[in-house]
Amino acid sequence: MRRRRWLWVLGAILVLGWVVSAPVRRWAHWGGFLQRFESVEARPGTPEIFAGIRGRRWARAEPEPLEPAVVLVHGVHPEGGEEPRMARLATIFADEGFVVHVPHLPTLAAFEPDPEVVPKLADYFEAARLRHGCVGAVGISVGGGVALRALEDTPVTGVLTVGAHADLVALRDHHRETGGTRYARRVMEAAGDVPPVVLSALSPRRGPRGPVWVLHGEGDPLVPADQADRLCELIGCARRVRTPWLGHTEVDGESPIPVLTLLDEAVAAMKTSCAQVRLRAASL
Repeated sequence: MRRRRWLWVLGAILVLGWVVSAPVRRWAHWGGFLQRFESVEARPGTPEIFAGIRGRRWARAEPEPLEPAVVLVHGVHPEGGEEPRMARLATIFADEGFVVHVPHLPTLAAFEPDPEVVPKLADYFEAARLRHGCVGAVGISVGGGVALRALEDTPVTGVLTVGAHADLVALRDHHRETGGTRYARRVMEAAGDVPPVVLSALSPRRGPRGPVWVLHGEGDPLVPADQADRLCELIGCARRVRTPWLGHTEVDGESPIPVLTLLDEAVAAMKTSCAQVRLRAASL
């Protein structure tokens, strides 16, 4: 009897240890996820024209039925959706079990402010939702703010933004007043004479019908960190993390636990079943 009792105690300790260590195991997983961004050999993706927009699609070599879908929206960069970093990010998300769509948006890539990109991107998200049943989104830099504008009032599994803006007019005014960095001045030159109404049309107004996670660099040289605060005040956030680990979209050193926690929550939400997404959207 005594031996059996000790076996029960040992078993309980092992189970408790497994449960208690679960967050650590998840943090280690997402730490590896982020480290792979610098080292993974990106797959080229499959060219596609989806909702009238040229782009690429990634998936695992043998995808499971009903794998979750995510749309990655690029920021201001000459290569746009064809940028090598987007291919690496798409490859990692595909390996994580997603079907990944990456549209190429020429006016966004060149930062030629054009409100027409919003309905086009909204149609793209709707086409992805109809194909897969539900969809999540990751928006990088200015692409994050534009994606949120396109997704307002739209059911989503979840949205993750990195270095996104809340207000392009305020962002332009900030760089006019401070002078900004050379890179910021070069990007903002394109917005120099654009009417405020146009920049406002590329900025979020309301949130999607689903959770939003906001990740922002404390010393972001292009989109100041207070834009993350404004964004969460405007649309509401499941979690906001401002961190010195992140510049604008560049990282430095080991990933801090708040970043890993945010990533764990966001990706788990994006894997939510479509039935759960419909129930959640109906309650909002």
